[in-house]
Amino acid sequence: MGAKNEIDLEQELLSYKGDDEIISSFDMQKLLTSEQRPEIKIMSNMPKLDKMINGFNGGELIIISGKTKEGKTTLCKTLTWHFAIQNILSLWLSYEETPRQFLRGFSELPLFYMPKQMHSGIIWWVEKRIIEAKLKYDIRAVFIDHLHYIVDMAKLKNASIEIGAIVRQLKSIAIRQNIVIFLVCHVAKTKEAIPTYEAARDSSFLGQEADTFLMIWRGDEENTAGLSVELSRRVGTRRKRIKMKLENGFFKEI
Repeated sequence: MGAKNEIDLEQELLSYKGDDEIISSFDMQKLLTSEQRPEIKIMSNMPKLDKMINGFNGGELIIISGKTKEGKTTLCKTLTWHFAIQNILSLWLSYEETPRQFLRGFSELPLFYMPKQMHSGIIWWVEKRIIEAKLKYDIRAVFIDHLHYIVDMAKLKNASIEIGAIVRQLKSIAIRQNIVIFLVCHVAKTKEAIPTYEAARDSSFLGQEADTFLMIWRGDEENTAGLSVELSRRVGTRRKRIKMKLENGFFKEI
């Protein structure tokens, strides 16, 4: 950059008043106080989990992981049910099942919202549906089941970096839209009975970008499961475990 261009840029920035201009902490506090953007806080209504993570806040990305058929989707449905009881509405982007199969998976169907048709591998489509659901129904939580359907796996050159980029985009969407996003992802093949967040499939960025990382696995007793809060950045919780039992199609802490 030449000296003249640098001077022109400095003069432009001295008078810059855009929506991303630099302001003081005091001005930011006034802005947050005056704007009509409520602070979103959602409790799971699962006492032990809420005690460990102090609920979920708007702008957070929550990753739910575990081996295949270990209860990831059931946990999300349990949270959806608890949210609906509190009049907190959710959007579901379910890619693995047909709408009929998905709705039959609820023993008691709560109120939530979903697209008539799903489109995979398109992150901008995900944000448009989130914005639509916010405007029409004031949804506060979004469940995406699961990560690899919003990634075009056929076009990936470096899976770890490119999946990490998608996860960061989802985190940015959560912040922009002031919602909580729950993202289901698989773990890589492992002999460990209880995987840790480091076992998340394809990208170490999953653990790095998550505000809270939940890992679920089948219990030794029939209809039981374990839930580990692998990490919760806001409150500093790490690897705290909860025992749960499946009752009437939903998980209950025991």
